[in-house]
Amino acid sequence: MADTIMFVLAPSRVQGLEVEPLSSASLQLSWLPPQSLNGNSTVYVVQWQRQPINRDIYELRNYCIDS
Repeated sequence: MADTIMFVLAPSRVQGLEVEPLSSASLQLSWLPPQSLNGNSTVYVVQWQRQPINRDIYELRNYCIDS
């Protein structure tokens, strides 16, 4: 029996990803299509993960003076 080799071609990453905050609980994402589709992509899956806030970073900069 011959071995079967399967290649899965995924699209390249999207380009020009922009994130705009709409409120404290929502964001609007927009992007341009990837350079290489490698097929007929009609759906994007957006995943996110909440990151803990590192308070030490905020204390390194005075946001009232620095812009």
